[in-house]
Amino acid sequence: MKKLILSKYKMVGLSLVELMVAMFVGMILIGGTASVYLASKRSYIEVERMARMTQNSRFAVQMVSEALIHAGYTGELPAGSIELDTNLGAIAGTDCAGAAAAYDIEHYMIAAVSDGSGAALDCITDAMPNTGVIVIKNVRPMRIRDIDPPDTDGVADGTIEGIETTNAYIMANNVRGILFDGADTAPTIVAGGDVPDGNAWIYQVQVYYVRDNGTDTPQLSRKILSWNGASMALATEDLIEGVENLSFMFGSDSNADG
Repeated sequence: MKKLILSKYKMVGLSLVELMVAMFVGMILIGGTASVYLASKRSYIEVERMARMTQNSRFAVQMVSEALIHAGYTGELPAGSIELDTNLGAIAGTDCAGAAAAYDIEHYMIAAVSDGSGAALDCITDAMPNTGVIVIKNVRPMRIRDIDPPDTDGVADGTIEGIETTNAYIMANNVRGILFDGADTAPTIVAGGDVPDGNAWIYQVQVYYVRDNGTDTPQLSRKILSWNGASMALATEDLIEGVENLSFMFGSDSNADG
């Protein structure tokens, strides 16, 4: 007959209730850790987004400010003294209206506000509603002379070989200035010519505005006078994301004290 032998050691383990309590506490700890991680990640993303927006805002202000500094600069002569070349036609596509027109050089800075549909000056149809639009006209502050490096023969022969068909120019001396299309015949600069001893300056038009690109992130854009493959036209160029509004404050020197 076999004897039943009992161990002197007790069986040790967890009851079902204890196991469920342990699992519940573990889930709370894991959930808390995950919440802290997600909150930290969201905070990091938000800080990064704000830093990027701040940087973009500074860049936008700097870009528009630099353009404004050169507004109306047309080389040797003031903007109001520049003539239009007889061969200079209208730009291709839709030009800005009235004084904002690309070749109306006398009115070199025009400000407007887009309407409720995002339209302004006839040339803007995709702006954020009720935001600022500014048109700036000037020449690049670098003249092209008869003997400059762009002048391919490097000889003062009365011809500037650096004129390109893809730009508009102002040819000017201290007496006369002519705005012309590089695709047309340039004004002559020989003695007794159209603009004797004249220098060429690349003419540019920039229309800054906040473009509604159909997403939640509007952006600073501009229309620039450029070559479209056949003629000069206003082309859209996106610049900086996250710019939601554009506004300007103007003042006048009523007593001429500077």
